[in-house]
Amino acid sequence: MSGEAFGAERGGDDTGGVRMVHFVCVVGMLTTLVYVVNRELTQARPDTYLAVAQDADSEVVAKASTRTPRIDWKLLRGLHPATGAATADLRRMDGRLVALPGYIVPLEDEAGVAGEFLLVPYFGACVHTPPPPPNQMVLVRMSAGRAVRVAMGAVWVHGVLRIDRHEGVYGPVAYQMVGSHLEPFLE
Repeated sequence: MSGEAFGAERGGDDTGGVRMVHFVCVVGMLTTLVYVVNRELTQARPDTYLAVAQDADSEVVAKASTRTPRIDWKLLRGLHPATGAATADLRRMDGRLVALPGYIVPLEDEAGVAGEFLLVPYFGACVHTPPPPPNQMVLVRMSAGRAVRVAMGAVWVHGVLRIDRHEGVYGPVAYQMVGSHLEPFLE
């Protein structure tokens, strides 16, 4: 159906079609901007993502980072959101030090830093969209009063993972983690 016919059906006015074109252009520009900013943040200054206590030995943290088992969101989907039943592989990770990649959704508004945040598998989750299911969100509380700089890029969060349901501001969260440090996701 042509734009003329569409406008004629609605009374001869095609401003809705023009608005839709403008909306699509704006969304496209915003998507490009988010991609560029995300790329710049994750590649330009990896040190801005680290959350290490002032007196911590950075060599010890670096060695721990290379030995920490890396898990993914597919493993976390092994927890049934309604019943709480977990796969054997997931149960083995409960209470262990792991590294999980994801995006930070801050729960505090403290000038770009957060000591508590949600870790989610994709950019933009929980902000202007329905939240992911509980088995795809991790409530992270940084240990020893540490805070991290909130960035738009993906990060690895290192910490002790617990299967522990929590009712949060974005709904139920199936996991909690005591975070030790972050590192940029550069893979």
